Amino acid sequence: MIKSFRNSALAVVCLAAAYPAHATLEPVSSDGHTAVASECRYIVVLPGQRFSAPINLKIGTRLRFLKPVRLVTVSLKNWEKEQDGPSVWIRPTTTAEPTDHVGVTVMLEGNGEQNEFDFVFKATNDKVASCTFIADAASAARIFEGDQNKGDQDTAFLQRQLNAAIADAEAAKQQANARAAAAVAQTTNASDAYSQSMKEMHRQFSAQAEDALWALRRSINTSYDWHSGKESRPRIIDGVYDDGRSTFIRITESGFGIPAVTAKAGENFYVVQYDYHDLTGVYEVQGLFDHMVLRFGTQEITIQRRN
Repeated sequence: MIKSFRNSALAVVCLAAAYPAHATLEPVSSDGHTAVASECRYIVVLPGQRFSAPINLKIGTRLRFLKPVRLVTVSLKNWEKEQDGPSVWIRPTTTAEPTDHVGVTVMLEGNGEQNEFDFVFKATNDKVASCTFIADAASAARIFEGDQNKGDQDTAFLQRQLNAAIADAEAAKQQANARAAAAVAQTTNASDAYSQSMKEMHRQFSAQAEDALWALRRSINTSYDWHSGKESRPRIIDGVYDDGRSTFIRITESGFGIPAVTAKAGENFYVVQYDYHDLTGVYEVQGLFDHMVLRFGTQEITIQRRN
């Protein structure tokens, strides 16, 4: 990305080409008095990279860019902002707290992500650098290529800054990829576990249903005959069977009203209780009987159990 680094013999220059190597600032603290500033620092920030640094609770900080500033936003109301040309000042108010984390976004003149910078400043009472000279990687490279008079010390300094910025961005990318891969793996594992659980549940249900069906088949008795007068097995009844406890009569037609069911016990017939299953058209008579009579209006059907 920075082709000027390929040959150290090239005459290059760090950000000190644009700013003095030991520039200092005399900012005004929140109580109105002049405070002595620490030596300024120089940083190179890649597009999309967030810069984090401490900020003095009484002094604040100054940010100096290579292009005029178009817009500045600050996340906390107890920190003030001021901009003038390529410079931005972030200053505390009397309500600033030592625990403040101040988010600052700076947009420079021009379009593109190389003109947008994000910062997080952590308030502290310690003595820290109160001014920062900032360049994006592309601008720093142009400064390298445009100056032939700086020595190896400056070259190595900015090269370290650029390499560190690139390494930080690559590390952040790798961390994001790792988090995404972990999330996908977790989702996949959860999905696999759920799928396996559902398969096991389905297998158990299928086995239980098969066992119940097999037991029902073994207990079902279909040895029944029915007739109405001289007509054997009239079509109004589709089948008669029992499961050893109840007798089931399947009817093929409806509209005959409520039938009366009587069963013979000894020499007498008695009315028996039954339930009607509307979905299947089946009458379930409680108990087993050798002889039953089913009456629909004027039609009478006799049902006999053979065994």
